[in-house]
Amino acid sequence: EEVARHLLHTKSRCNGSPGGGSHAILAMPTECTYEACSLLKWCKEETNIDGNNKSREEQLDRLRTVSSTSSVHVYLQHHNIAQMDQLLDFPKKAYAIKQNPKKCFAFNESRLLFQKLADQFWPGPVHLYLTPQSFAPDGLIQSSFSGRQFVGFRCPSHPLAVKVLKHVHQKSREPAVLIGAPIVHNGTKVLRARDVANKFLQSPELCSDSRIQILHGEERREIFTVPTCQFQDEWLECWLVPDKRTIVLRGKSKRDVIPQLKEVLRSSTNNNRVVCSVLQHWKVADHREK
Repeated sequence: EEVARHLLHTKSRCNGSPGGGSHAILAMPTECTYEACSLLKWCKEETNIDGNNKSREEQLDRLRTVSSTSSVHVYLQHHNIAQMDQLLDFPKKAYAIKQNPKKCFAFNESRLLFQKLADQFWPGPVHLYLTPQSFAPDGLIQSSFSGRQFVGFRCPSHPLAVKVLKHVHQKSREPAVLIGAPIVHNGTKVLRARDVANKFLQSPELCSDSRIQILHGEERREIFTVPTCQFQDEWLECWLVPDKRTIVLRGKSKRDVIPQLKEVLRSSTNNNRVVCSVLQHWKVADHREK
């Protein structure tokens, strides 16, 4: 709760000074690595008359500077994935089967598949990437696969990260999301709270206009069901490419997830023949590091 107040209070102070001010940043442990996170106001208005757009992009730039990485993702709670529908639009398309063309079902393939993958792999060390079909801050957009644009989503399983995410969402009174990026120091990912502190102590300019709080994930490891950074070399990325109907796998995970993914594409929880037929057109491309 104290961490949630830290993020929310500092953020509200920033809103009083558009385009500037101090942005609260938290270094929290996950099952993969320590990640720098911050609360981002999500607003679909394209105007920047009040400076909000400028402030958001500066906040994203600040987070990338602190983490020393360019990849920023959005945190979601597994039981509250519907929050994503408040952030991005997923236009539905009508489908039918030849045997009964008058009976149509409308859904969005990417959104449905995202839910099924989240049910299969979350919470845990799996990043899911979707093509945004509506507004998304430029700093969250990642380009890949011939210039296609994606937004990354994450659902950490480390108990401290879970608590932070839960309290921030409970206490926030405006449309906002927790965003984050893995912290890198001297070319390697940071795996201990001590190394997070060393990074900032060696680079005091990083702290000059931001208050950075560090959660110590190793201090009481014996009570954690998921040890800090236990999946540091096993992270997996699933990129959903709708125009190719392909799930592209990236990352360093050596887990044999192909059978799981094929089962996801074959199965339908509601036994809807149309949904089953459409998802079976999707394929899996394995581009993971060998």
